[in-house]
Amino acid sequence: MRSQKLAVVVPLCLFLACATAETKKMRDYAAAEGERVSSRGDDSLQKGATLDAIRRYETALRQFQRNDDLPKIDATDLKLAGVFLMRNDVETARKFVEGARLVVKKENLGMIEEDLAVSESSLLVASGAGAEASALLKDFAKKAPARPSLRLAIAMGRAALATNDLAESYKIFDGALAAGKGTPFESAVRVDLARVLLKMGKPGTALEHLKAALELDKKAGATVVLGDTLHFIGAAYEASLDYSSAEYYYGRALSANLQTDLTEKAEADRIARSRVRGLAKAAPGKRTD
Repeated sequence: MRSQKLAVVVPLCLFLACATAETKKMRDYAAAEGERVSSRGDDSLQKGATLDAIRRYETALRQFQRNDDLPKIDATDLKLAGVFLMRNDVETARKFVEGARLVVKKENLGMIEEDLAVSESSLLVASGAGAEASALLKDFAKKAPARPSLRLAIAMGRAALATNDLAESYKIFDGALAAGKGTPFESAVRVDLARVLLKMGKPGTALEHLKAALELDKKAGATVVLGDTLHFIGAAYEASLDYSSAEYYYGRALSANLQTDLTEKAEADRIARSRVRGLAKAAPGKRTD
């Protein structure tokens, strides 16, 4: 009888062991495939192919969901929120942010909290609630390490800029630039600092930062932001009343943005180029440095 039981139990154990090994293999595959596809989504986003990035992130999300890998699910949700914000689809972005917020709250995912705070603030700024974004980030910063990360500092500076607090945003971005030189964040900080300087009526200083950012964008192959940087260079020349240079850079911005699927940005470039062309005809030769 004992041998009969063993005859049943041993094959059953072997079957379970094989099943467990196969399950582990499937889980490992899902995790690796999710990472691979997410990385390709990052590449697509860098090139300005936002629709392809969304498709790849959604595929990665399904792979992570197979393993119920909550940190990676949340991180991918926030990536998707960022791309939809880039496409000015605030409501879809909000759904992904709210989904991530629920998981962070229920599961106490501390490693995602900063990403969530930055994404929530970006959503608020895009919704015209800059003051709420500032309050949210300041509250988070109280719980964060003594020195905010560069990502958090950039978000805080953008929230301050959205409320037109130029002194505060300048202070934040100036400090972030000192800490961020030589990092992947340097270009973004320089562009944001230039935006503040333009509002302060200092287009010449803004141009210095924008042209430095342009070289960094080109070196990184960051097509997705190249058009923005060129557009702001055009804006700085327009503020300097150098309409010829403004038209030139708005044209370059248009060429760059036409390589992406961000059609609203390309249209903004066309409008700006047409505007300065008209200004140049109305005031030929007028220019200040």
